[in-house]
Amino acid sequence: MIKLIVCDVDGTLLQKGETEISREVKEIIRSAAEKGIMFAVASGRAYHELKRMFDGLDIYYIPSDGAAVIYKEKTLYGAYIRPFSAEKLLLPLTQTQGIAAVAVGKYLSYIIKGENVGEYFAKEVIGSLNGHAVTAENLGETEEDILKLSFYGEANSVFGKKLLSGTADGLTKIVYKKDGWTEFVSSYAGKERAVLKLLSLLKLKRDEIAVIGDGENDAEMLKLTKYSAAVKGGHKSAEEAANFITENAEKTIEDIIRKGEIYDVL
Repeated sequence: MIKLIVCDVDGTLLQKGETEISREVKEIIRSAAEKGIMFAVASGRAYHELKRMFDGLDIYYIPSDGAAVIYKEKTLYGAYIRPFSAEKLLLPLTQTQGIAAVAVGKYLSYIIKGENVGEYFAKEVIGSLNGHAVTAENLGETEEDILKLSFYGEANSVFGKKLLSGTADGLTKIVYKKDGWTEFVSSYAGKERAVLKLLSLLKLKRDEIAVIGDGENDAEMLKLTKYSAAVKGGHKSAEEAANFITENAEKTIEDIIRKGEIYDVL
């Protein structure tokens, strides 16, 4: 019997072009709670983004690609980027023009601007995060532990090469690299690690959870249980890792709530 549903957000609960969780999805999550089934969202997004999107729902949050597990504002597990590693990653900012970084905390994201990074960039990021972002000159101005470091700059630049060398200490890893963005988390972070930690806290077995996702960063998480479903058309690694393929995550969640298991295979 499934007691916990863990679901990715972008590409799974949110389809391309969508920016807000629909009322229908929220009602489905509420119906799960009424049946005694817990719900968790596992996403690359920051906690402050997810909290706004799923406001009013009694769910577990696994933000920043598995860098934390949060429930009712309490951090149950945190895999933070160590200050030494963060400073090492940020060093290229002082040596390369046109580069910016976003340090992601629990409640705020901090925009650390390099040389020649205009105010427009900062305003765009602050706007996209609905005001949950502020500018900072350095890490010393942040008031939170860092869950993720996101950099914006040319991947083939000198900066890009220096950034990649930032993993040499083995304490950080790249979780996203696309469209000029490169994102780092602690090497101890990961959606699968966070889900395992949550299972331990809730005293659940792997066959008591269902996992749904679509991305490369969901693949290891999907391998944790026999009740795993990948959204059709997502990353190949997700489809290969899952035991089921679905065209509609919402319908799959409804089936789990109604039947207690996943049956349908495309």
